[in-house]
Parts: sequence; C-alpha cells; structure tokens
Amino acid sequence: MKYIRLLAIVVLGCCIQLQGFAQSDFDVIMERIFADYQQSPSTTNLDSQVASVRASMDIDGSWPDINYADQSQTNWQPVKHYERVSVLAKAYSRTESSYYGDSTLLADITTAMEYWLGLSPVPYSTNWWFLSIKVPKDIGNILIALRTTPVGIDSTLESSMIEWMDKGVSMTVSPGKDGSNLTDIGQHYIMRACLTEDSGLMQHAVTETGNSIKISAGEGIKRDNSYMAHGAQLYIYGYGREYVSGIRNIAVNITGTSYAYPPEKVAIFSDFVRNGFIKTSRGAYADFNAFGRSITRSGVGRADVNLIEQVKNVDLPQYHASYDTVIARMRAQESPDYGVTPEHLHYWQSDYTIHHRPDYMVGLRNVSTRTVKSEMGNGENIKGHFLTDGATYIAVDGDEYFGVYPVWDWNKIPGATTPAITSFTPRSSWGSNPGKTNFVGGVSDGQYGASVYDMDDYNTKAKKAWFFFDEAVICLGAAINATAPEAINTTINQALLEGSVVADTGSGGATLTSGSHAFSDNLNWAWHNDVGYVFPEGGQVKLNNQSQSGSWSSINQTQSSAQVTEEVFKLWFEHGTTPVNDSYAYILLPGATQQATANFGTNEVEILVNSDTVQAARHSGLDMVQAVFYRSGSYLLDSIKVNVSKPCVLLLKGGSTSTLHVTAADPTQGNSGVLRVGIETTALGEMKMVDLSLPEGDLAGSSVSGEINQSSPAFEQLVEPQVLGAVADAYVRDGSYAGTNYPTGNLVVKKDGSGYHRESFLKFNTTNLSSQLDSVKLRLWVNNANTTVTDTNWEIHHVSDDTWQEAGITWNNMPVKDSLLGQIPGVPAGQFVELDVTGAVLGSLSGDGAFSVNISGTFQGSKTDAQFASREHADPARRPVLVIYKTEIAGGEEGSLPVVADTFVQRADANGDASDKNYGTAGYLVAQNGGYDREIYLKFALSDLTAPVQQATIQLYSMRSASATSWELYGVTDASWEEGVGNWQGNSAEGLTWNTRPTSGALLQTIPGSAQEGPVEFDITGYLQQVAPQQDTVAFKVVSTASGVYTSFASGENSDGSRYPKIQYVLEPEVVAEELKPSPKNKVLLFPNPLEGMGTVTSERLIRQVVIRQRTGEVVLEKQDVNGYEYELDLTGMKNGLYYVVIIGDDYTEVRKAIKRK
Repeated sequence: MKYIRLLAIVVLGCCIQLQGFAQSDFDVIMERIFADYQQSPSTTNLDSQVASVRASMDIDGSWPDINYADQSQTNWQPVKHYERVSVLAKAYSRTESSYYGDSTLLADITTAMEYWLGLSPVPYSTNWWFLSIKVPKDIGNILIALRTTPVGIDSTLESSMIEWMDKGVSMTVSPGKDGSNLTDIGQHYIMRACLTEDSGLMQHAVTETGNSIKISAGEGIKRDNSYMAHGAQLYIYGYGREYVSGIRNIAVNITGTSYAYPPEKVAIFSDFVRNGFIKTSRGAYADFNAFGRSITRSGVGRADVNLIEQVKNVDLPQYHASYDTVIARMRAQESPDYGVTPEHLHYWQSDYTIHHRPDYMVGLRNVSTRTVKSEMGNGENIKGHFLTDGATYIAVDGDEYFGVYPVWDWNKIPGATTPAITSFTPRSSWGSNPGKTNFVGGVSDGQYGASVYDMDDYNTKAKKAWFFFDEAVICLGAAINATAPEAINTTINQALLEGSVVADTGSGGATLTSGSHAFSDNLNWAWHNDVGYVFPEGGQVKLNNQSQSGSWSSINQTQSSAQVTEEVFKLWFEHGTTPVNDSYAYILLPGATQQATANFGTNEVEILVNSDTVQAARHSGLDMVQAVFYRSGSYLLDSIKVNVSKPCVLLLKGGSTSTLHVTAADPTQGNSGVLRVGIETTALGEMKMVDLSLPEGDLAGSSVSGEINQSSPAFEQLVEPQVLGAVADAYVRDGSYAGTNYPTGNLVVKKDGSGYHRESFLKFNTTNLSSQLDSVKLRLWVNNANTTVTDTNWEIHHVSDDTWQEAGITWNNMPVKDSLLGQIPGVPAGQFVELDVTGAVLGSLSGDGAFSVNISGTFQGSKTDAQFASREHADPARRPVLVIYKTEIAGGEEGSLPVVADTFVQRADANGDASDKNYGTAGYLVAQNGGYDREIYLKFALSDLTAPVQQATIQLYSMRSASATSWELYGVTDASWEEGVGNWQGNSAEGLTWNTRPTSGALLQTIPGSAQEGPVEFDITGYLQQVAPQQDTVAFKVVSTASGVYTSFASGENSDGSRYPKIQYVLEPEVVAEELKPSPKNKVLLFPNPLEGMGTVTSERLIRQVVIRQRTGEVVLEKQDVNGYEYELDLTGMKNGLYYVVIIGDDYTEVRKAIKRK
C-alpha cells in the first residue's frame, strides 16, 4: 500500500486521505505501523467487538460505564475510552471488515474524539504512564489507521488529537528517558513525526531510543547481558521484555529507511536478546526470577514467543536458525530439550545464575549491596520479601510454577533460608531495597559453575552455596544463625503438585499419601515430577503434598479476590527458632527418573566441606572441584591443597592430572589486582601457583581463568601492597577563578586558554612509612574524560612545599612545582592509571613526612579535560592512593600482642545525649561517622617486643560488610584511659566516654571498608618503630569516614578469641656482634625472666662487668668491678620492655634478654 497526503472535500468537510504515489520514509514507516496494528484480533472477533462498543456508546460519544473523573494510579477508567475508539478505528480501516469505510462508524469515531477533547477538567491519572505512554500510543495508532481509509477525519480534529499525543512526560527526562519507558514514548514520537512529516522529531526519537541501546552503567542492558530497571534490579522479563518490544517495534518500522539504527546498535540489542532474554526460558515458559513484581499478575510466566519471532525479523540472518530452534520449543512444536546445549551463565552484575542442560534448567537469584530486591509497587508483589534470597527455579517442562503464586506459602520461596513470617509488612515501593551483604556472586567457565550468597538479613545469617554439575546441583548451607522470633526454614522447592511423590527412609521408595510428612534425619531421597532430591546428611525435613488456597489479590491488589486452590508440592528443612551454627545439604537431580534418584550415589558427586570458611564439592567423573572461600588462606580439600590470597569462588578441572584449569571470580567485586591461587596435588608434587588478574569496572565479578602445571612457578605467599590514601586534594583554576578554592568533588585537569586552565594537587602523609620499600605507585581513577583526552598526557610533578591546605589552595597561592616525576598518557574514563613515584616518596621520609604532587595536562584543547576521583569519592576503592610494595627481608621472632583495653564512645543514642556513657563491656566495637557519631579506642602493651620491630599490623575482625566506607587509624599519645565496665546500653560513666576521649594524633593509615565479614588490618610498622623504644603502652583510634555507615568489630569480650583485636608483629632478627662469642664451657643464667624489677644473673666463670642497654643500643646502666659469680640486676623504675644484659668476663662476653614488666 502506498500513501501520500491528499486533501479532499467530502460531506464531512476537509478530511485526511492517503492514496498511492511514491513512498517517502514517513509513508514506509506508517505502512509498517498500520500493518502491525492490524495483526489482531481476527476480523470476526473485531466486528463483534465493534457491535458491542457501539451499542454501549452514548450519543455524545462517551460510555456511561467509564468514570471520566477517575484519577486512579491503577485501573484508570478513562483509558478505556481510547481503547474502544481503537476498536472502531481498526474496523473502519480494515478492508476485510464489514465496517470498512462505514460513514456512520466514522461519525461515531469523530464524536468520541470530540467528546474527549471537550472534557473539563482534562482527564488525569496519578500514574504518569497512562497519559505519557498508553493514551498517546493509542491515539497515534488510530490516526495512522484513519490515514489509510478513503475518507479520514477532519484535519482540524486530527491536529487537536496530535496535540494530545504531546501532553505527557518528555523522553529526555525521568521517568520518560529510562529503559522501556523511553522506547514506549519513542514509538508515539515516531507516529507523531510521521503524521506531521517532522524529520527533526523523527530523528530525535530515533536518536534518543538508539542511544539507549548500549552497555549501561545504570538501568538498561548490562555488560553481562542482563537487564536492570527501577534501580539495580533484575528485570530481564517485565521491563526488559517491554524494552525488547519497544526497540523491536521501532526497529521493524525504521529498518531500510534513512532513520535505521546503525549496525553496532543492532549488534548490542541482538546480544542481549539471544544471550540474556532468551536464556531465561525453558520450553514455553520462563524463570519466575526474571519477571520481578509482575509474577503476581495472573497469566504471567510464559515465554513471549510472539516477541521472539518479531525480533528474529530485525536481527541478522546468521542468527535466524538459532531463533527457529527457540521458537519451536516455545510453541511446543518440539520438546523443551530440543536444541538445548549445556551451558552455565552467571550474570555478575545482577546476581543471577542460569544453568541449562537438555534435561532441565535451574535459575538462581540472589541480592547484594550492589543490587536491589524484587520490588513492590502499584499494590503488586505484596509478599515478595524473599524473592532474592536464593530463589531457585527448577524446571524440566518449564510450567512447574505457572499459576502457583496466589497459593504459594510466601515465607517458603524455593532455595531461600528465611524466617517463617506470617505477616508481610509493606516495604517501600519500587527499587529501593538493596541487599545487606557484599559476598554474593558466582564463577562460570561457560559450562559449569558455582554461586554463593553470604546472607545477612531478616535477623538471619547463612552461608549459602550452589555447585552446578551435569546431572546434579549440590546445595549447601552453613553457619545458620538467627535472632528472629520466627522459626527458620530452608525451602528446597515449592511447586505445583504433578503426580505422585515418592520418599525413601531406608527401606526403598514409597509413594506418600496426600498430606504433611516429617522426617528426622531419616530421609534419604524424595522424588516428584521428574526431580530427585537427595539428603546426604539427613536433617529435619518436612514435605507437604496437598492443596493450598489463596487469591491473586492477596499478592496483588489489582487482581481478583476470588479464591484459588491448587495442589502443591512443598519440601523444606526446619532449623528451629534461633538456630546456632546449623547447616543443611541437599542435592537436586532435575530431569531424573524415580529409579535414577534411587540409584544415585554420592561416590561420584561428593560434598568435601560445608563450613563458615569454605564450602566445596567434587565431581570425580568430571575431575572437577568447585569451592567457595570466604577468607584467604590455605585449605585442604580432600587430597588437594589450595591457597588463595583473597576470598573467592573457584572452579578446578583436572585435579588428578598435572595440568589444572583454574577459573575464579571475586564475589565482593571490591578486590583488585592479583588473585594468587596455589594448588598442590599428588601429580604436581609441590604447590604451584597462578596469578589471576581480577577484572575491574563493569567486568568486576566476572570469571577469569588460568592454568597450573609442572612448569608453573613454585608457590610463594603473595605480599599485598599497603594502600595509603590522600590526606588532602584539590584543584585550582586560573583567570577570574584564580582566587577560588575547590576542595571537594572531582580533581580536574585541563590545559586550555585563560580562565579554563586547571591543575590538581594531592598530599599524602608518609610519616609512618617504613623505609623498607620496594616500590610506590600513585594510583588515580579517571572518573570523567572529554572526547579528545587521548591527545594529551598528564604530567605528575613533585611539590616540595607541603604547607598548602586543601581548604585554602587557589591558583594564586599554589606552591611551585618541582621535578617532573613522569607522564601518564590520557585515557578514557572508567579506569585506573598509575605512575611509579618510589624515589620521591623515599626522599620524603627524611623530610617533613609529607609527599605532594601536582597533576597538569600537556596538550592545549577545549576537550582534553579529565576529572579524577578525589578522596571524597563515594567508592573508597576509587580514591587517590599510593600503592606501596614493601621489600621482603628475612624476619626474626613473630608473635602477637593482645589488646589490653578496648571500647567505643558515642556522642548520642536513641535517648539523646550519650557523651557521658561508657561501653567498655559491650562485646563489640562500633565506628560510625554522623548519626550517633562513634569512635573506637584500642590499647596494647609493648613489653613482649623483645627486639626492634620489622613489621607490625593491627588486626581487627569486621562483623559485617562495610564496603560503602573506609576506616582511618590514628595514633593516640595519651594511653592513660580506662576501658570501663559499661554495657551496650552505656549503663556506666566510669571509664572512657565521648567527653573524656583523648586527643588523637597523626593519621596513620586509611583502608577501604571490608566487602564482607572477616579480618582487616592496619599497617603500623613505621609508627611502632618510632614509638616502641620510648613507650611501654600504645593506643589508637579507629573512625569510619562515610556518613551514616554503621561498622562494627569484635572486641576483647567476643566469645571467639580468634577475633580479638591484636597487634601481629615480626621482629628484626637477632644479630650477634662479631666480638660477642660466648665460651662454650660457661653457663650464664638470668632469672626470673620476665621480671618486675629485681633479678639475678649467675655465671660459672667470674663476672667482671655488666652493661644494660635498651633496644636502641643506649646504655642505661653499667656496673664495673663486679668480680663475682652472681650479680643482682635492678630494673626498678625503668620502663617496661626489652633490655639487653651484657655479661663480660676475662675471656668471654654473653648477652641475655631481660623483659621488664610491672
């Protein structure tokens, strides 16, 4: 059909018509829109609808059952008006309809439009979507349809209706510019552009929607081919489906025209559809995890095969065959296993895992501090609190859960470990509920993988891990602890009951009668609907196979309140109320027959470890071990020794051979640099290692791989660098801004004309750095960069004058730049850059204890500017730092110093002023900036340091994830404060309080908050080297930097002694001077040791002289002419600590260490 606008005078007046002449792009696009519009319903159904709609229509063009004054958020009444006009217009413009070209029908259409235009007040809904998307799209389709008819509507009326299409939210502002909203608005923009032949509007719509086809840092298509909407929320279906539909609807209409999307955009869209959207399906259905809140709508859960067929037509021909295979499964023309190849996909940005096998599919959804939980909104998903806590979709046919949701027991989501709540408290709507833990993720080699969820929510903690093989998925839980008042359950499955349920308690499988069944450590396996469940470690297991009732309205206020009853299979572990260190283990056998389940043995598939530090499983047939390491360290996994330098998820293949394939991922997505993996097996002989570079940016959390074989280097412990944060940073600007100070925000660098030149300054406190440095690198994060940034270099100059202040530096008073330390080539945003500054830092150690640099650009240009993250950046990992690698030298004695006093103080609490309260025995330590304002104080005795310190760290145990902040450690000169006896409520004023806290000294170190619960450490080597010779006690203060972030550590009162605060130290090795050679025939004793003041030295040979030295070598006492075999040593009045006692005779010299204690 070919169209061109033609004015014709007819009975109704000036009308709009289209007749056949040469087509423009507008004509082509409208023809396609019209053809799509007429796809449904059938003509018979359409004509029937027309008769019904016209029969109920009033003479004024309204419908009496519509409340035109309604402003509801959902089920908005006035939207029905144009839905009915659309029915009339579709029949009037369809040549096969008996109403085609019917002048009386056109009169009804016109009257209905005029009624709408005459409404006062103008129709309005509190939900922006209706007037910004739904009504404009309906109007656009109607007007284009009427353009195809012999006689259209009056041009003035058409113009008025076109104006109505532009009354909603713009596509350039939120929420109109976001995700599927953008593509929906873009569709009616394109319709309006065609109707008005506005090429500028057309290009605007195509450009804006095309710009959304990208790898997004926020909502939209992600690097891992998942899709996010309403914040960092998984929505591959739901909003993802709407986005796919919107892009398809636009692409199919503009392809082949001058407005077509460029190939690179089509490629991104294709990758998402094929490797994200389609992957969520099994047969004709899709994983409920992908739908978000929309699973609480009746009828939702099927795969959208019609959309897949439509997308196929706009995708590249080389993919058509794969689309055909998927379509055949979705249309049930082939079985669900048709064309399915084994694959394992972990979508690291969305905390989502998919495991495909020909016999089954498993989907797994978790949530972290990086993502948000399944939302509630518009009265939907009322009970979906636990939909992101290990929610597991176990599908053989795909329809196992279709329609089960109104009768679901929503405190028993498959896969989740949660309290058995019965009252579902309303949550804040939309994507506003992030997860509570950071150790969430998975590893994948493309075919196999493992996932982890370190749960800490709802007053419940659990270490949850899943290991995916071929025929089996091993599911483990450990360290299950809860203070919730409800009983805690781990749900294995809750699906529609289909056929019989068989269970084995030791005497062979027996079919269970309908009802509720309990098993106490005696259930070996169960089987239902082609899924087997094996319990290698027993447990308190419950199984229900009976009817459950509910209503759609109980989970979605917009749905029917009619009672729904379904037969349901439900299987779960009971952990009881307030469990302590409970665990579970079960093995899923999806696609297994009853006989295969009964014959399944755990010889080939084996659980190796299930603890709070490591969870691991092995498949001997695949020669594969999968493991989750919650902490760095060495582990023994049966016959394989593994050492990991960082917490990680690991997949090892080939453990019985001399060549192992190692695949790993960082669940925290907060670690950078190298993950060192050491492996020792019988075949390797000794521990070998491989260094894996952890991905950063939007690849953080994705899997990396390497190989260990006989040629790999022998394992060495990885020495992690010290990270020293900037203590001051700012940028300056010339011209009229030369007197302005810029102390916060990004650090800007730009070389341009007067008034546009910018340079940045950084200052680091190097006072407490040890001089034993191997290398030091300045690391900066490029936060923003202009289009020609690669034309420039960034010069780093040393600045000797360290007196500048962050809040005072300007262009006018900035210090002079000294030597050029080096250049960094300009690079685009979103990456780190580094420069070696070792020499300059070493030089600063002998100066004022500060190290300053200037950053400037080399190439003048208006678009060469860049912005580096400053020390105020929200992500501590991106703040400017010095990365310090220490020289490895042989050490002497190693040990630890326990904390002798620890407490926290706080300014306020829930009752108001808390500045005079003591919390010395609270059992934990809290640091928080803002809110109640809390600081931690620690005190250590140094008397056990029997030699100069070579290396020392303070080790604390973080009780929770704190990745949103960083911690600062300060020295405290006054160590006279007392811990006190106040409990967690601050019931005492004796001891240290906010009001009596000592003044802090120098900032010693800043470290990023931990990504998960576990040990953290501060390097205090340089500080102890300075103060230990002069002090017998040392004190510190710990604070949190980010506002409002609560962080806590174990204290010296913790029930687990391994978590106490301590100083871990390495002393310098003892060096015996050449002339101090003891006589082999002489025996010298010093006792008691340690001593409180008085001691005795005895010798078998005559003592002539005794010299007592401090660790620094300074002589504190010298006694000549002893001339005896015994000497009374008196250290009374001397400071606690180590002393060297030199005993000298006629032909010998002996040295003994004396430790003075009170």
